[in-house]
Amino acid sequence: MIITSKTNRFKIKTFFDESMQERSIRVLDRQLGKTFIYYEDEVDIINNRHLLPLKHYLKKRMHFIRSGAYD
Repeated sequence: MIITSKTNRFKIKTFFDESMQERSIRVLDRQLGKTFIYYEDEVDIINNRHLLPLKHYLKKRMHFIRSGAYD
């Protein structure tokens, strides 16, 4: 399955982790067929070249993520 649209490649779901006092981000990459889980502060340290589109996508939507729009 090849998805060329950037808006349809990733699907985000978040929840607030009470024990860590941080928002956890679950991202499904439809092109790779894999799910990744990060905390808010871990997005900045994504350095795998294959995951750079994911990093840019998350950083672009971080204000929505922090506000709980994907909960």
